[in-house]
Parts: sequence; structure tokens; C-alpha cells
Amino acid sequence: MSKKRGTRGRRFGSELGWAILEAVAQGIDIFEYAGSIPRKPLGQHPDIVKSYEIERERHRVYSAASRLKKQKILQSVQKNRKREFKLTRLGEELIKDYKDEQPPKLPQGKLTVVSYDIPEKNKHARQSFRNYLRSMGFIQLHRSVWTSDRDWHNGLKAKIHALDLNEWVAVFAGEM
Repeated sequence: MSKKRGTRGRRFGSELGWAILEAVAQGIDIFEYAGSIPRKPLGQHPDIVKSYEIERERHRVYSAASRLKKQKILQSVQKNRKREFKLTRLGEELIKDYKDEQPPKLPQGKLTVVSYDIPEKNKHARQSFRNYLRSMGFIQLHRSVWTSDRDWHNGLKAKIHALDLNEWVAVFAGEM
């Protein structure tokens, strides 16, 4: 799992966990979102596979929210016979730190593109770099091509240098 350093030096995170924190910070009801499609018995649903995937996704959201609650990042409150989540002080600090780490967005239609061909003998560095890209919100286009709508150029240079991957990684600023 990709991890980010939060307040007080804590390591935290998964993509789903960050998505839940951001949704709660914006006032979105995560349970309403996760359970937006009504439950039906699998035998009565016209698309059994789709129903199963919806239930599985709902369970993932419930589990992630429960983990965040145990970590005292979220708190559960009853409101109108409905369970809702709010950020705790620690959760608010994590969101603030996360937003402070984010570089500015690039203009519309521009992207940061990362391409690499790291040899098998450096597979640990390759995996670490891939996890870093994922944790920074990059989207994988192909096996070794990633894009982001943010200006990560300086942060990437430091990470590439720290992992000694200079000769195998290229970073471009591109237009769509």
C-alpha cells in the first residue's frame, strides 16, 4: 500500500483511505455514495456480477472507514437515525498536511508524464518508485507510463536521484 507521512510523523494511507478523508472533509456521505444502488438478492438481480461488485465495493468502503475510525482519524456520529462520519482533529491535520504537499495543478490540457524502463536487477527500486507515483496520485497509462495533472517535476527529480534511477526514468511536461 502506498503510504504518506501525516502529522506527528505517522505513516498513513491507501488511495481509498485518502479518498474517504477527502469526501468526509467535503461533507459527502460516504455510506450513501458506497450504497447508492439498492441491495437486491443476487438471484433476482439481472446482472449478478455487477451486484456482487457493488457489494464488494461497499464492503471496501465500510472496512476502510472502520480502520480510519480505529486510528482516531474519523469519528462516527448518529444523525437522524443515520450514521455519519466527521473528521477528528487528527483527520483535519492529515488533510491539511496532504493538501500542503500537493504541487499546483498544471493548466488545462497539460500533464506531467513519467516513463521508465528500469532493469530487473533494480526491481526493488522500481517497485518503490511505482509506489511513490501511485501515492502521489499519478495514473498509470501503460506498464511503465504514468501521468498527473500536477507539476511534480521537482519532487520527481529528488525521488529519482534518491533511488539512483537517473538513467532509466524520463519526466516530460506534455500537452493533450
